[in-house]
Amino acid sequence: LGLLQVACVSADPSVKQSWPLEVNLRPHESGKDASPGENASVGLDPGVEDEKLTAARTRISTLFSRPLNPRDKLSATNLLKGLEHTLATPKANWNWVLIRELWTTLHEQIGCRKESIEHEETWLILAGFFLRPGFGADGDESRIDQLWQIQIDGLAFAGKRIQLQQYILWRRVAGGLSHERQETILAPELPKLSARKGPAPELIRLAGSLERIGQNIKIDLIGSFLETVQNLAEQKQYCAPYLVSLGLLLNRTPLYAGMENVTPPDCVERAYEALCHLEWDEPELAEIQTLFLRAARVVDDPDLDLPRFLRDRIASKLEKSGVAPLKIDRIRRFLPIERADRAGFFGESLPPGLILGAE
Repeated sequence: LGLLQVACVSADPSVKQSWPLEVNLRPHESGKDASPGENASVGLDPGVEDEKLTAARTRISTLFSRPLNPRDKLSATNLLKGLEHTLATPKANWNWVLIRELWTTLHEQIGCRKESIEHEETWLILAGFFLRPGFGADGDESRIDQLWQIQIDGLAFAGKRIQLQQYILWRRVAGGLSHERQETILAPELPKLSARKGPAPELIRLAGSLERIGQNIKIDLIGSFLETVQNLAEQKQYCAPYLVSLGLLLNRTPLYAGMENVTPPDCVERAYEALCHLEWDEPELAEIQTLFLRAARVVDDPDLDLPRFLRDRIASKLEKSGVAPLKIDRIRRFLPIERADRAGFFGESLPPGLILGAE
C-alpha cells in the first residue's frame, strides 16, 4: 500500500515513551489541495475495478437522492448487500481505500438524511462503517470534520431509533474525535448515564469508547457504573454493557489516546474491591474477566502499573475463574502489546490494510 510506520523511541530508561513519525512516500501523487477521497488515495488500490467502483457510487447516490419507495426498501442491510453484488466483493474484504472512497459519495448525500427516517438511519449506519475507526488513513481528519456537520445540524429525526444509531456511529469513529468533540457528545448524555432507569446499552458502550474525555468525568462514570453493576449483579440482571465500558475506562493500553488519558491505578483498586465478591466465572459476568485483564495489565510505567499485591490478587481471582495462564501472564510481567490485541479493543473488524499503532 506504500505505507511505512516509523517511530522515534526514547533511549533514556527514565523516559519510556515513543513518538510516531509520519512519512509521506508519495508526495508526487497527493497535492496539498486534495480533498478526502480524491488525491488522498491516488496510487492506492481500492481492490476493485474502476467501473465497479463507479457503479457502487452511483447506487449510493441514486438510492439516497430519491424519495422512499415502499417496493424498494431502503435499509443499510439491503444497500450493503447491493454494494457487495455491485463490487463483487464481500464487505468484510473492502479495504480502507475503498470504503473511504465510498464515504466521499455518501457525504455528498448528507442532506438527503431529511427525506425519511429510513434515509437517516441508513446514512448513519453506512457512515460508521465507511469511516471506522475514525483514524489511521490519510485524510481521515478532514473526513471527521465533514462528519461533524451532523452534530452541528442535529438529527433530522431525533427519536430513539435514530439516536441509537448516532451513539453507534460516534463509538465507531471515536478515535478520530478530539477531546473537545468527545466531551461535546457526552455532556448532554451524562444525566441519562446516572439515571435510575437504565440508559441504552449503546450509550453505555459509547461512554467507554471515548478515551479522550477528562479524568474527572471518567472517574465519575467509573463510580456510577460500579454501583450499577453491583445492584444488577445482586439481582441477577443483565450488566454486560457496564462491564464492557468499565473495561475500556480502566484500560491500561488505550486504543488511540495517549497514556496521559489512562485512569489512575486506584480506580482499578476501587473496581476490584467492588467486584471481587462476585463469581467471575458466571456466564452473565464473563466480561469481568476481560475488564481486569485490561485494567491490571503491566505497561512498564510506575505511574500507571498497579501495585504488585493488587495484581497478584486479581491474577489469583482470574485463575480461579478459569482464565488461561497465558492471558494472566500479561498481569504478572510486562509484555509488549500485540497489534491483534490493540485491534481487539475496537470491538469489531477493522478495514483490511489499516494498521493501528500506539499514539
